[in-house]
Amino acid sequence: MPNTTSAKKALRQSKIRAERNRTAKLRLKQSLKLVSQETAAQTVSYVDKAVKQGLIHRNKAGRLKAKIARSTGTATSKRPRAGKTPAKTARSVAKQTTKKNA
Repeated sequence: MPNTTSAKKALRQSKIRAERNRTAKLRLKQSLKLVSQETAAQTVSYVDKAVKQGLIHRNKAGRLKAKIARSTGTATSKRPRAGKTPAKTARSVAKQTTKKNA
């Protein structure tokens, strides 16, 4: 048992957080088991929320989202993949202009 008031408060907080984490992980696990094409978006949302709360690592979230996409045949990513279209930086534009002027 904690002796100081700050230790007592920390114990109360950790119990509340543990319960919150337990329910979020349970919701995530159940949703992953029952994933279908209709529930894929909601499941991806649960995965993203779990990362935001610090329950799972972002790399694991990426694996889970890829697994959901493979199993349902839906694309879950909203952003384009890196490296597809190179963005023009100020440095590359400057190089091109100096080559044209020379």
